[in-house]
Amino acid sequence: MLIIASMMQKNIIVTIDELLEEAQNAPKKLVINKNALSLQSGAKKSVLRGRGMEFFESRPYVHQDEIRHIDWKVSAKRAGIFTKVFTEEKERPVYLIIDQRSTMFFGSKVCFKSVLAAKIAANLAFAALNSKDKLGGFIVTDEEEIECPIKTSKASLAKFLGQLAMASTKALDISNAKTYPTNSFKNIFQRILLKAHPGCAIFIISDFWQFDDELKPLLFKLKKRANIYALNISDPLEKNLVSMGITSIAFENKTLTFDSSNKNLQKSYENFYENRIKNLTKLFDSLGIILWNFSTQDDYKTNLKLGFKAK
Repeated sequence: MLIIASMMQKNIIVTIDELLEEAQNAPKKLVINKNALSLQSGAKKSVLRGRGMEFFESRPYVHQDEIRHIDWKVSAKRAGIFTKVFTEEKERPVYLIIDQRSTMFFGSKVCFKSVLAAKIAANLAFAALNSKDKLGGFIVTDEEEIECPIKTSKASLAKFLGQLAMASTKALDISNAKTYPTNSFKNIFQRILLKAHPGCAIFIISDFWQFDDELKPLLFKLKKRANIYALNISDPLEKNLVSMGITSIAFENKTLTFDSSNKNLQKSYENFYENRIKNLTKLFDSLGIILWNFSTQDDYKTNLKLGFKAK
């Protein structure tokens, strides 16, 4: 874990007060501008599922009804053609998956990646509340996956943000640092699959370390039911190694010393990052999932506004 000494404390951990302030920045509706994000990421177009639809009744078929909605069982019983009528699910389930593992506690600019992820999550959470959506999700730490049950209330949202702030503070305790689990996302996706409703929304906010093709089958199943958005959190220092001569980095209770001015090392460092992002983009693109990029040096509020539809 790299801690930049010159950073202010508020940019290293996030407080509940900071998260509650996002209520002022959140849009009135959680409606994503998929076309704008597709242009930004270069992703292939995919089917955007609307809010979940619930079966209401079957009635006699009339001209211009969609053939795919014909109720074949009722039609066979009643010796006629009947079509299914659906009503829009008024409360769409919205899942936020927020990464607060060790790799997220890194930053060379405005704040740590963990702080940026938490603030973005809070913004989306308040937008979901404004839309009268059901909100829940998971906070991923080095030790566990903290589940926040799907609910629709200000009290449940406050509890959710409180757990997020607590995870941020706890993770900064280097003495408790552990090797983070490799199956957190797999566990979470399996749990969501058991309860996900058609038309629900899933926002994964992470730097996507240890996120690979092994998760593709689960993501494929989830994509059939949900609109999935991958929000990639990065820091400029991850892309390019700054030339500072002999440098030491502490990570997972170990210290690594190297010459950051070495040209070959700098090139290998850049290639490693580019290949990782290329593979990540390829994975999401193959599933029709948009990769929405955020950096610790940019204004996340402006980036979020670009992704929301004006309402």
